[in-house]
Amino acid sequence: MPDPTKVTIAIPTFRRPEMLRRALESVVRQNYAPLEVIVADNATEGDAVASVIASFHGRIEDLRYVRHEQNIGALDNFMFCLTQASGDYFMWLADDDELAADSIAALARPLDEDPTIVTVVPHWRLKRSPEAGWVVEQRAYESHSPLVRALRYVWRANDAFYYGLHRRRELLTCRFPNFVWPNAGVLADTAYPYLMRLVLTGRVVAVREPWVEWINHAYTEKSYANPVPFVLYAPKHVLRRINMHVNYLGQIGRALGWLAPIIVAPVSIASIVTELASGLWRKVLRSFGVQVEAVKPAGKR
Repeated sequence: MPDPTKVTIAIPTFRRPEMLRRALESVVRQNYAPLEVIVADNATEGDAVASVIASFHGRIEDLRYVRHEQNIGALDNFMFCLTQASGDYFMWLADDDELAADSIAALARPLDEDPTIVTVVPHWRLKRSPEAGWVVEQRAYESHSPLVRALRYVWRANDAFYYGLHRRRELLTCRFPNFVWPNAGVLADTAYPYLMRLVLTGRVVAVREPWVEWINHAYTEKSYANPVPFVLYAPKHVLRRINMHVNYLGQIGRALGWLAPIIVAPVSIASIVTELASGLWRKVLRSFGVQVEAVKPAGKR
């Protein structure tokens, strides 16, 4: 039997030492080796993060801690983690999230068995409070045809597989877009065109085992969040969606030839219209205090 493939789990962190502790506890529950763990601290004040890391020495065999001298921004910290990894397979784990026990072994197995797969997606348990949460309906891109995968992604993109287990060499070919004004420098939605590269490169498959979960604690404060009034949000949101789909078509044309964007363009236009209609309607409802979920539960449990 061949040796298991080395996996890197990277945890960018900032000012949340106790949440980081929970994330690292979930790593301890992974019955998998060889496993490399990288924690990149975005210049958190004091020694609380270092103390948490020290408590895991001996519990996580290959644990590396890097503390930046100054805050380099959330996105650059995520990308720094990727550049530091040595595993053939790679996963980001946000410091406020966690993995179900033994998930890594189940996620790595399809990558070991099928070279056409670039990413394996865990089940996504979305938690809106420490007590309440549900499993969101999975969305994967499993066709052997890159054009079919691209069409499916353009029609209904889902960026949750950013937190899947990836082939690192393929992830290194992805690039974040530079949105134009008024979204220049905005982090929101940049993962969608970033992940399009993976969709065009290979298959993104959903894990079959129901207990393999990425547990997303979405109720925590995000350091990069920048809420804006609805009257300012709406035009920026519209332009950002258009920017995203132009990026999609450019990537598709470069990967599949000039005819592919012509085939995909009508789907792209239809997707923009439906995304904007539903997204802006949710925003209107939320402005009146009505909470509407943007994701579909697969069944609460």
